[in-house]
Amino acid sequence: MLNIVNVGYDSTNYYVIETATTKGMAFTGDLPPPHMATDETLQRSWAAIQARKVHTIYPGHGPVYHLADEHHGERA
Repeated sequence: MLNIVNVGYDSTNYYVIETATTKGMAFTGDLPPPHMATDETLQRSWAAIQARKVHTIYPGHGPVYHLADEHHGERA
């Protein structure tokens, strides 16, 4: 079973993907990283992503990273 959750707000589309065996992935497209999310709408999107226990981020541009690493500027 595949569960795709749209966690974007105000005409944005950011998705969290969940399956029976793999959980915690988000495809964030152009959503800025959490440390750059200064706008309330962006912060709400990150809060929704984090509430789903996401750990691996697949951005639209740049390398895959883990939320725990994001605060240190490290990439997976």
